[in-house]
Amino acid sequence: MENKYYIYAHINPLKNEIFYIGKGSGKRAFVNKRRSTFWYSTAKKYGFIVDILEEGLTEDKAYEREKWYIERIGRKDLGKGPLVNHTDGGDKPPSNKNKKHSEETKKKMSLSAVGNKNGLGHILKDDLKEKLSKNRIGKNNPNWGKVCSDETKEKLREASTGKKHSESSKEKISILKKGKPLSEEHKEALRKPKSVKKYYTDEERKKAQLEANKRAYYKRKNNKLNNNN
Repeated sequence: MENKYYIYAHINPLKNEIFYIGKGSGKRAFVNKRRSTFWYSTAKKYGFIVDILEEGLTEDKAYEREKWYIERIGRKDLGKGPLVNHTDGGDKPPSNKNKKHSEETKKKMSLSAVGNKNGLGHILKDDLKEKLSKNRIGKNNPNWGKVCSDETKEKLREASTGKKHSESSKEKISILKKGKPLSEEHKEALRKPKSVKKYYTDEERKKAQLEANKRAYYKRKNNKLNNNN
């Protein structure tokens, strides 16, 4: 049996808290396909950072360790912890190898995939957006008064790599910065000619995010090795 499997954690970069434990191989830890509604809800709101907890495992060992981590950290739906996992882990999916779907089944699967699933692509009304925004301003914001550690700041920077602000976000940022004195370093940077802006495709953005996650993982791994030495 191949030792190609690993155990990974998805971390909420704003809370610096693990919200999902999984078992996988290859690029599974870095993709957002085939996730639960609860996972999408958290990842869409906060983003996520990947941390490889164990690697070089057989599949059976990976299932065993996945179950161990979920039990130790605790599931949110059971009131035992922050994990959005909705099983205790260690569940081997039924094999679909050589299985052929009937035309009727294929049609049902196609119809079930039509429409708005898991809230993806859902557009909020302007009045609801404004209400949600006001509820998170100032002391109403759960992060009010909190100071991020250097490690958290680095994770936030890496998580936002390749992302673009919408026009409304740019306007809000501009309003917040009005009247704020600039440092000499910032003034000098503004004087320099701007480089040509590159527009990324969705595929390039996904690739950049994947590379950023990988760099973060190897950086943390090297730090752990240096600390152990």
